Amino acid sequence: TAAMGWAWRFSKAAPSSLSASTNAIRIWVPQASTSCNSSGMTSAAASLAAELERVGGLKVRTDVPLGRLTTFKIGGPAALVITPETEDGLVAAMPRILESGRPVLVLGNGSNVLVSDAGFDGVVIRIGSALGVIETEPPDRLRAGAGAMWSRVLRHVATEGWTGLEFGAGI
Repeated sequence: TAAMGWAWRFSKAAPSSLSASTNAIRIWVPQASTSCNSSGMTSAAASLAAELERVGGLKVRTDVPLGRLTTFKIGGPAALVITPETEDGLVAAMPRILESGRPVLVLGNGSNVLVSDAGFDGVVIRIGSALGVIETEPPDRLRAGAGAMWSRVLRHVATEGWTGLEFGAGI
């Protein structure tokens, strides 16, 4: 079976530390599941979903076809997809996700991602516009959230009169 893609494991440091640990990247390979409910989700995934639904600032969905979330429109179901609606919601959810031991896939707009038809038996963290704040910190700093669209970042810096990111206009 071919590998599905990159799964990121976050550092177990302070919960507010959400930077990906490059030492913990692993490739997730789909494997047969032993105890699934009628929707194909394991009881452990169902339990984690129920726990995450009690965390504020998150949208939690189960058994989500990942093809709907990628530009190539291919891919089987994800056991769990969480979409943070607030930064605090993501910070509160991370310890629970890490304790579950499930693989984690951080997904933005889904471009340049190929997902196996076997799906992903882990937690997909879908980073969206709710985490897309763009702020200027004088005199020369730009802070862009993980959910910021590149086109919005470029418009923002152009409005500020800054230069240096012109090369990225076609990305």
